[in-house]
Amino acid sequence: MGISLAGSDKIIISDCISHHNKGDGLYIGVNAPIATLPKPATNVQVAGGFYHCNGNSGIAVVSGFDNASPTNIQLLNNSVLRNDGRGINIEAGWNVLISNPTAVDNGNAGIWLENLPKDQSNTRTIRVQITNPFVYNNGRLVNVNLAGIGLRAVNQVNINGGKIFKTHPTSHQNYGIGLYVCNADTSCVNLRILDVDASTGEIKPVEPLDLVMHLHKHISFMNLFMGYASQDDRFMGVVILMAMPCLFYGTAIAVVTGTCVHCLGGDSLDN
Repeated sequence: MGISLAGSDKIIISDCISHHNKGDGLYIGVNAPIATLPKPATNVQVAGGFYHCNGNSGIAVVSGFDNASPTNIQLLNNSVLRNDGRGINIEAGWNVLISNPTAVDNGNAGIWLENLPKDQSNTRTIRVQITNPFVYNNGRLVNVNLAGIGLRAVNQVNINGGKIFKTHPTSHQNYGIGLYVCNADTSCVNLRILDVDASTGEIKPVEPLDLVMHLHKHISFMNLFMGYASQDDRFMGVVILMAMPCLFYGTAIAVVTGTCVHCLGGDSLDN
């Protein structure tokens, strides 16, 4: 992988370029426990930068443990382009802010959030805010239709503004925002989706919302607030809203700025 953080606290990564690495361009995770509890990365700010042409995700926030997730993570003005996996992949994160991201031409979804603990009493991903995403032409390496932004079994997610669209015929990003269940006991809850433009595409209009209900017909997506700009400018429903704190505490202990990291983890990837 390119840049890796695990167990670190108060870190700023500014205007870095990470490309053609075999794994993720930027990995934010959790240290394995050594006679102690696992230690997640905390209070991390990633400002600007380009994460492109990597063998997995452009930026990944993950954990191998149900009881430890990276916390207070800010991803600001990042560009994730033409990675083989997802653009931004959040599999474990508490209090995550994704502001003004650009996710284009990635192999899978442009932005993906999931909450899949092995023990359902734990929460791996909660309180995520996405503002002004610019997401288009993703799904380059898959053979099924997918969403530009995919949410799987997540809780307390706010998506505000931005544009999700498709212009290239080979892209499989045929939905704007997709909500996916995990099993009969888990679905997306407490969502706020407001003023997202998911209505335009030169090839095919992107569906504003894809509710994947056929697996478990009795599941409902609860507490959904949705107001999207569609082709006929309709706005739908208002229900419960959630608090969305996303804080960055204290002064950074380490700052990485203006670094170019590439071709790590084996042979370079020619994309």
